[in-house]
Amino acid sequence: VLVRGQRVFSPDFTVLTPSGNRVLLEIVGFWTPEYRRHKSQVLEAFFDTPLVLAIPQSLKAQWTKHKFSPNHRVIFYSQEVFPGEIIRAIEENS
Repeated sequence: VLVRGQRVFSPDFTVLTPSGNRVLLEIVGFWTPEYRRHKSQVLEAFFDTPLVLAIPQSLKAQWTKHKFSPNHRVIFYSQEVFPGEIIRAIEENS
């Protein structure tokens, strides 16, 4: 669990790279508009934290207005998130 001021972030997974870097992984499921707004604020608070977000392709339009940090990598997935995509995103983020 990460804490910054009044914001708390509990990612789905924490991945340690072979070089010892820590990259967080958040798999987005169905989020209500209110929760998505809240989560956007949390992501902004943790802009400097290496993070991979896996977002369903069906929600891509709902995330187009969000300005992702350069430290955040986004994967859009259809039915499932493939490990190779996550590994590539983590390598790009390390």
